[in-house]
Amino acid sequence: MLFRSTLLAARLPRAAGRRVGFVAVSGGSAAHVCDVAETAGLEIPALSPATTTALGAVLPAFATAQNPLDVTGVVFGAPDIYGRALDLVEADPAVDIVAAIQDVPAALDADGAAEYAGIAEAFAAFSQRARKPALFVANLAGGIHADIAALLRARGVTQLQGTNAALRAVSH
Repeated sequence: MLFRSTLLAARLPRAAGRRVGFVAVSGGSAAHVCDVAETAGLEIPALSPATTTALGAVLPAFATAQNPLDVTGVVFGAPDIYGRALDLVEADPAVDIVAAIQDVPAALDADGAAEYAGIAEAFAAFSQRARKPALFVANLAGGIHADIAALLRARGVTQLQGTNAALRAVSH
């Protein structure tokens, strides 16, 4: 915990609040993060009507524009949608920090990891232009696939592993 908290303090020197905008590619991940964030003492603010309307225009019709946001698996084939959704969540005045919640297990085969490359690139590009702190959180504590971790590291993306430990570090 101390290591993760220190990493965040070093990487994210900008003052941030406790209101987190979560973006996931899975409804299960989005639901899981709610429970963990509450336990960690973080807030999951409602997005403004303007943000939900803008997200509705970007996301597929079957997606629900809310925080945490499940952008759905459509972003694997259209990473630009992922980037636009991240921008909209960050722009919401109720959000202090943007956290991408992803499962990119170390044990994925090369084809599985390649599926994540587009959204990892989109998140890396977003994190470089973001005005608010942006974090990549791997749900699983067992590691991020080496190819994706290297891509994110090369772009300076702050990566945390394990939802519980990561969100407790953010809370600190």
